[in-house]
Amino acid sequence: MLDYQYVDHLRPLLYLILSKLRNIELALVLAIITVSVVIHIIVLPVVVLATGLDHFVAGAWFGGSIDETGSVAAAAGNVSCIAEDTAVTVKMIQNAELGLLLIGIALFWSQTTLSKKQQDKSKCEMVWKDSR
Repeated sequence: MLDYQYVDHLRPLLYLILSKLRNIELALVLAIITVSVVIHIIVLPVVVLATGLDHFVAGAWFGGSIDETGSVAAAAGNVSCIAEDTAVTVKMIQNAELGLLLIGIALFWSQTTLSKKQQDKSKCEMVWKDSR
């Protein structure tokens, strides 16, 4: 028979182990993203210059396919100023559209899944309300 006193002593240790696993998974995901971005910064400009792709098209490709905004500028800057300007513009538009899309999804979700009492608290003006 299991002595529950030992289980109570092990509970903080189990929580610590589980929290460390979550941090390891998060670190692994971030490491994979970082490695893939570095590969994009190196490989994509070489592909563009080797194939003779138009610099506007290359900038749009970089802006749409590379995850981080700074990395977009770094990769496109290795091609030309035109590619860099185009890539950064595409990435900024993509980021702005993503923010608006997520606000819309959050408002739709709050209106369709929350109870009536909770819906009254989740109006559009709550997004910009000062929390102080």
